[in-house]
Amino acid sequence: MLSSFIQQLEKRFGGRLADLVRPKPIITSSSLEREHLDELFSHRACCVHVQGFYPPQAAKEIARRLTLDPNRQLEWKVSNPQKGLESSDVRTIGSQPYNMVASSRNKAAEEAYFDGALACMRELREGSGSSFPCTTSSRDGQSQKPTPELPVLGPLDKLRLELDEIFPAGATVAKHPKDGRPFVAGLARVMQGPTQHLEGFIHCDDIHPLSADEGLFSANLYLELPSTGGGELLIYDIEVRSRWEFYTNASTLALLTHPGEAGQDILRSRLPKPKTIKPASGDLILLCAQRPHAVAGFPLGTRVSIQSFISFKKGQSLQLDN
Repeated sequence: MLSSFIQQLEKRFGGRLADLVRPKPIITSSSLEREHLDELFSHRACCVHVQGFYPPQAAKEIARRLTLDPNRQLEWKVSNPQKGLESSDVRTIGSQPYNMVASSRNKAAEEAYFDGALACMRELREGSGSSFPCTTSSRDGQSQKPTPELPVLGPLDKLRLELDEIFPAGATVAKHPKDGRPFVAGLARVMQGPTQHLEGFIHCDDIHPLSADEGLFSANLYLELPSTGGGELLIYDIEVRSRWEFYTNASTLALLTHPGEAGQDILRSRLPKPKTIKPASGDLILLCAQRPHAVAGFPLGTRVSIQSFISFKKGQSLQLDN
């Protein structure tokens, strides 16, 4: 519950989300460039959409291989302050995200996350490479024609390499501060229709005010999207630039960390109409995870992506984890 002080502060000085509407452009390109990162990290752009970042047919084939065994998919739960962890529309392959592991306060689960991080990343890499058998079976057991060999460099490795090449301080996988073990650099995510939230689950992954000196960003590499539509990225033109702006609109903005449907209804009624970005297989989208965003739901089909969080701090290397 919000404190009575915060409630009184909002009642007297805030409640004007319209003052936080600060539209920023979408950068669309066929390649990832340093100036794109400069615009994104300084919040002069709301996202960067790199079309065809990875070969589309290869992306679809990776999605097919990753989803052959549904039993390997793990539920991605979201935190509800009143109810604890709750189910979401997303499932992961190979590992659960670190924030979910950490919120469980289970030391054994945290150790298992770090112990398995290298294997998880290498499995994703090998699943993208030509070492996989080229003759496969479909989900219904029927034989298929041999598939072409895939590029040896997987989508996540390509992203890591290019970020390291173009960002002045480089990019690396985040490491445990005590023993240097790596975090998982990125996870494959699967959404299967019908999704729970057909209008999308509006949220922020971090609610700190935006700053040009540091921030949390998200990279999304798209492998497969529903053929019937849906799965678009929705970004809301809301910018919180200070704690004051957050506190004076806290009753609405706090809902961005709650999964409850009642809160989602309030957000949909109060937030401006979102920008809609429709990715294709092989596309890359980078956005600030502190901006309200959602994935449009869908009744049929499958959405498969690889997602990584990128921590930016001025003068330091980019840190990738999940």
